[in-house]
Amino acid sequence: MASIRPFQKKAGSLFFKLLISFIVIILLPVSFNFVSYAFFRSNLEGKLIENNTVVTDTTVKHYEDQIRTIKNFTFTQYLKVNASIVNWNKVRGIDYVAVTQLRNELQAYLTNPSLYLHNMIFVLNRLDLAIDKDGSASLHDMFDKFYANPTYNYEFWQQEIRRDNGFTMYPSSEFSLKAMDVQKNSPNVMPLLFSSDNKNIAIIALLDNDKMVEEFYKNASPGNKLLILNEKKAVIYTSDRSFAISLPSLESNKGYMKAGAQYIFYQKGALSGFTYVNVIPTANIDSQISRLNLILASILVVSLLLSVAASIFFSMRLNNPIRKIIESIGQRNTAIPQQSQIKEFNLISEKINDLIRTNLVIHQDLDRQSSLLKHYAYTNKFKNIRGYAKEASIPPDIDKPFILLGFQLLFRSRLQTEMDIAQDKAANLFKEFIHADLTGAFEESVTFQIENDIILSLIFLEEEGPAHVDFFLRRWKQVFDLDREYCLVTISVSDRYGDSSKFSAAYNQILHLLRGRRPGDDTQIMTEVVPKDPVYFDQEEERVFYANLDKGNASEIIQIVKRRLHQLDRKGASLQHLHEYAREVIRKVHLASGKHIGGREFAEISQTSPYESVRECFTLEQMERYLEWFLQMELAFIRKKSEESDPIIDFATDYINSHLGDDITLEVVADKLGITGTYLSSYFKNKKGVNFSDYISNVRMRKAQELLATTDLKVLDIASMVGYYSVNAFIRTFKKYTGVPPGEYRKVNAD
Repeated sequence: MASIRPFQKKAGSLFFKLLISFIVIILLPVSFNFVSYAFFRSNLEGKLIENNTVVTDTTVKHYEDQIRTIKNFTFTQYLKVNASIVNWNKVRGIDYVAVTQLRNELQAYLTNPSLYLHNMIFVLNRLDLAIDKDGSASLHDMFDKFYANPTYNYEFWQQEIRRDNGFTMYPSSEFSLKAMDVQKNSPNVMPLLFSSDNKNIAIIALLDNDKMVEEFYKNASPGNKLLILNEKKAVIYTSDRSFAISLPSLESNKGYMKAGAQYIFYQKGALSGFTYVNVIPTANIDSQISRLNLILASILVVSLLLSVAASIFFSMRLNNPIRKIIESIGQRNTAIPQQSQIKEFNLISEKINDLIRTNLVIHQDLDRQSSLLKHYAYTNKFKNIRGYAKEASIPPDIDKPFILLGFQLLFRSRLQTEMDIAQDKAANLFKEFIHADLTGAFEESVTFQIENDIILSLIFLEEEGPAHVDFFLRRWKQVFDLDREYCLVTISVSDRYGDSSKFSAAYNQILHLLRGRRPGDDTQIMTEVVPKDPVYFDQEEERVFYANLDKGNASEIIQIVKRRLHQLDRKGASLQHLHEYAREVIRKVHLASGKHIGGREFAEISQTSPYESVRECFTLEQMERYLEWFLQMELAFIRKKSEESDPIIDFATDYINSHLGDDITLEVVADKLGITGTYLSSYFKNKKGVNFSDYISNVRMRKAQELLATTDLKVLDIASMVGYYSVNAFIRTFKKYTGVPPGEYRKVNAD
């Protein structure tokens, strides 16, 4: 009996009860694993077939959804191109600005990885023009030179376009691409043609098959092959081009069969009519069955051993610290009631209840703080919002229809000189006025100043909201025009959006509209985005500009600038575009004159820099008057410098012009003049207003522009002729100088 008592005592301990409980609990999943192992062993092949059926279904769904997306996207692009063609007919010719815009938009779309598009070609038969992401070319050049394929040549596409209307997909293939005299092959792409009754317009989308397979067929096992058959059961794509198989007759729309050493799973797409075939070698399934048998048996044995060991380990780990904690607690409080045969559980239960109550209080506090954060997160939707961010009444539920109003303030210098009012104070007055005006009609409206010159008003709309907004726009224009001698205001109105997830879209729309302000000295309400990226200097105009600039011919330069200003204005250029053009003119003149902004030369004739003066020009007439004055002053200075004959400068410039292809250094020219390189560097900079190396680079880039526009020489040859032995260095310098690489510069000038 004495030997039994210690065992009975241990049997009632926490350790023993935990150990027995763990073992009992573990035996249940172990027995379940054993039964599962026996079941799956007999049904494994069926499960693998079911799994490959699911893989086939998933692949078909992804492909059909992608084809639907591409068709919708292609049709949308067709409508855009068709609209552009109508506009081109009105102006009797090709609008190359519109061509560039179409290409830029296409480049942006093709960066979307979810489209899986390698390229898209707009075919304009009547204009003999094809447009893709890299530019435009004639139809023959596009399909026989830049995108060449023995099957998909110019005659093939013309024949297909004249056939039935709608969408047609063709077998995948590779194309030979040519760009900047470099020949390379495209990925494996599948052409999709869309044509309509208007045979003058068609669109060819090139789907990147390899990327689609990588995404849509990623759940397939290694060694599986995917084939796509058209309506005539001809193979138009295979994931492994070296794989060949003779497919049996596939009569039904969906199913699987075993043919020779392969399992064949197939399904017909409801939208495309294509048949997708998933080919799995039987060896793959056999190896998977063997591997899974081994894995299941190993898991069963290992799990049993680990479970017993873990039961003992965790029982000891749980019992020892709890026993010590209970001993210390029992010493301080012996009046704890016994509610269970294991006193440790009673004490732990009480402590856990205390922790739960504490945790509940913490969570309630966090919920309140989370609600407060959600309340104020609304104010951080737009950049670093100032103004009413602290005191504004923010509605808790912000998922309501809304519009966004944008106000851009263009302050004149006389605001400070005549009224003695700082711009930030004036901006705050505008913000207060707008806020007070809107609060009466829209209780939940909030007005923010997000930049020094930009104010936003957020208005939550009811059914009659837009009509009220139109009233305020007319009223604000009348009020703001009263102060146009001191500040010009541009107002933009976003579309109506359904919920707060569209804040970013509304904000971007407002900024685009504000940038479209036209020249004028009144309050403007912007509703349309102006054309992007106007051409400031074409190649011939730039050549004439520099030629007259070097001679100091003010009258010719002024006529060129005025003519370009009027041309930009006729094309609807914004005030920002005119300012950019004016700054570019000033920059070119500064390079020629050698003056520095803010230097002593400008201080003698004006208290403000030319760039600051341009910002004060808000109308076309003001811009013309200022640039005419500026050019007369600067060209007189350049003319005076050019009339001063200098043998050192003349020798240096003549040597540079006649040795562009050589390695021209400061030391070489200085040695020929019999002076030091340091003296020549400072002397040249003082006389020409530009560093010696920068002058050489400018001369070389002008010569390269001339050769690209007037000859068919290769870029490599032109680089060598102007002194660049690395074509990559030449391309980088040329792009920095002109904004575009040599190949595109030649193509634009050729077009």
